[in-house]
Amino acid sequence: GFTISSADACVFTRRKNGETLVVVLYVDDLLIASSTVEAMVNFKRAISIKFNMKDLGETRYILGMEVIRNRAERTLELRQTGYVQRVLERFGMEQARPVATPAEGSLARSESGGKPELRGEFLQMVGAELHATRWTRPDGSFAVHELSRHMSAVEQEHVVAAKRVLRYLRGTSELGIKYGGMTGSDAGTKLVGYCDSDWAGDVSTRRSTTGYVFMLGGAAVSWESRLQPTVALSSSEAEYMALSAAVQEALHLRQLLKDLGFEQRGATPIKEDNQACIALSKNKVTSKRTKHIDVRYHFTRERVESGEVVLEYVPSAEQLADLLTKALERVKVERLRARVLGHDDI
Repeated sequence: GFTISSADACVFTRRKNGETLVVVLYVDDLLIASSTVEAMVNFKRAISIKFNMKDLGETRYILGMEVIRNRAERTLELRQTGYVQRVLERFGMEQARPVATPAEGSLARSESGGKPELRGEFLQMVGAELHATRWTRPDGSFAVHELSRHMSAVEQEHVVAAKRVLRYLRGTSELGIKYGGMTGSDAGTKLVGYCDSDWAGDVSTRRSTTGYVFMLGGAAVSWESRLQPTVALSSSEAEYMALSAAVQEALHLRQLLKDLGFEQRGATPIKEDNQACIALSKNKVTSKRTKHIDVRYHFTRERVESGEVVLEYVPSAEQLADLLTKALERVKVERLRARVLGHDDI
């Protein structure tokens, strides 16, 4: 057996006699997956002896997510349509005019300490939006994480920006992450990452934003959008810092997939659109332009040398992680969103 524990859930796996059983536990809810029906039935029977349990059958809804399976096309889709509708009703936004993008421009920090009377509802809105963007809507992650930087000092422009995210979710509430439908020898099991940064994008601190997304089964399985802890002196340095975070996530996902029985063959590719950053990750020579970079960011070099990850150049126009680093125009949002969510056909 194998156990993964986190603040969100525990994952238990067991492989015996050629059978694989995976159980995901969240408080008192269980998700069960198995390579054979017999293994699943035996597990249900065994655990029901010790606990009072209710078998709800095939998974259709969990943690605010709708689970939609198409066995004929071998696809699985996760949506939060119902959750988004409830959030809109909660804040009186169910009739709001939809917008095509979740963010527009950058938000400045309050110079006056904000307006306390706005803080309560603002925190509730951002918290509700965070739940959606964390589970099924990576396309809204940058906007929500930028809003979260203003929790302690809320101005009217921040509330307007939070409502814009709700308007965006209203117009795209039917969208979800769609996995599967792929062909090929390693279809659906090959992990691929994209990493990007927006240099000095935060107008108040001039810190850069890290963004990465990992694709598996034709859609995103892990993503992040966050402000970097220190100011980067160049775009290459900002990309290098972002890459370090992406490599750490790649190692975690590789181990997780191995424990689930999907060990990655060869290095995990991470797509990067900055040639100087790629060169920096391969060059051990320290120059006056790079000697100030924190040692922990050179962790990437070791992992490239060990063959666990490989950096590959991708043109900026094809950089999926761009969706997680800055506010983009409608055409680019729609194009990158379709790929990240696994909807290339729309």
